[in-house]
Amino acid sequence: MENGDNWTWSKPGLIGSDFVLSRNGASIASVEFKGVMNGVVRVTGDGFEWTIERSGVLHPVVTVRESGSATALAVARPRIGGSYDVEVEGGFAARFRSISTWRAQFGWVKTDGAPMIVYTARSWSAHRTIEVRDASAITDETLLRLLMVLGGRFMAIKKSDVALTSAAIAAATMTVS
Repeated sequence: MENGDNWTWSKPGLIGSDFVLSRNGASIASVEFKGVMNGVVRVTGDGFEWTIERSGVLHPVVTVRESGSATALAVARPRIGGSYDVEVEGGFAARFRSISTWRAQFGWVKTDGAPMIVYTARSWSAHRTIEVRDASAITDETLLRLLMVLGGRFMAIKKSDVALTSAAIAAATMTVS
């Protein structure tokens, strides 16, 4: 895969939960969250339409499917510490994790820990640049898009989980006082 492209993950509006994955300024995928309490996300792009669903409470699983299909394109399972192990149809496996806490970087790493794709925050909003560092293991454009969108979804899940935890701690503190 080509490493010289300019990728971004951005939120087009101030209100709402929709995101856009862009490559060299052109929209590649639109990501639409179906509701605040709903774990389903709709992803559309040129020639593809996927759903990403988060299910389960104690042992959550994130599944990517072609819209209307029961067959999983990818299955992700969270690990302690906020990372995800992902298995993609066809045998590809990777981990999404924090790359650098100080730089607010998350990304996809190979099994040896080397970064493949790195998301870096560029503002206090949800805008992030995406750097493809080593995509030699990524065999085609569809897999690259899938990883890019799924990484964005994982960042949104992490942000939502932190907000809910903070609210629960604040509520518990207020009732104890």
